Amino acid sequence: MRFIKIEGIGNDFIFPEDPEDIDSPSQAARALSDRHRGVGADGLIRVLPCEDADARMEIHNADGSRAEMCGNGLRCAALFLWEFRGVRRNPARIRTDAGVRLVEILIKAGRFAGARAEIGVPRFHGPSDAEIDVPVKDAVLRGRRVSLGNPHFVVFVDAIDRPRFLEWGPAIETNPLFPDRTNVEFVRVESRRELTVRVWERGAGETLACGSGAAASLAAAVRAGRTDRSASVHLPGGTLSVDWPEGEAIRVAGPARIAFRGEVDLDRLMAETGSTRALTRGTLSSRVQTGDGP
Repeated sequence: MRFIKIEGIGNDFIFPEDPEDIDSPSQAARALSDRHRGVGADGLIRVLPCEDADARMEIHNADGSRAEMCGNGLRCAALFLWEFRGVRRNPARIRTDAGVRLVEILIKAGRFAGARAEIGVPRFHGPSDAEIDVPVKDAVLRGRRVSLGNPHFVVFVDAIDRPRFLEWGPAIETNPLFPDRTNVEFVRVESRRELTVRVWERGAGETLACGSGAAASLAAAVRAGRTDRSASVHLPGGTLSVDWPEGEAIRVAGPARIAFRGEVDLDRLMAETGSTRALTRGTLSSRVQTGDGP
């Protein structure tokens, strides 16, 4: 299988050149995403034909689960369409499991220089002041549930302590309050136009960035009266510009970059990693918890 690996401020994805090369996307995502035995990525994205859009984006997380949509993945898919499918419509229309999203391609000197992706109109659970308490080991965390086609739980903190983040993230993701699991954002408000965020992604664990997580963080901050409707959102992998015009969808702007192209014997890789497949989610968690990353 020939593939292109594309990243958006450190959130990295494997794009098969021919999506039909993959018979079992869930199984392939687990094998390919493994950072020790596979290519290494936060997930697998197949770009498929679509009748009512320029393409359909099918996302499988590193643990093989299906994701409804992905903000950084949208920008990376726009780059894939620009460089490898010759799509020049601007904005590009990309169908996700959460609906069609518009992605404005930013051009500089005739080349792809980034993208501004429409993430969606946020939906909140309950009234504007509705927050819920989630018990996690030695604490009870209060946060706000936000949906952007995929689920998020946003917690405001004074400091983002990594050891606790690595405990609290997976505990909240799998809490029974979230039957479909959830992405988790820990947010520190720096100013009315600046947030610092760390994201524990459903099905991927700790990632360097999450576009829909950045959007959910701003939406929750605006709803709580903590920020303006536009802000710079700082994540471990870089900074995204997030904008939520009144009554419209949230838009997230940032870079996307081709990391490399490669070729892998997918059948052999899946066979070799088959014995460890059942441990994938635990492997992801332990890898993150013992790592020395940011």
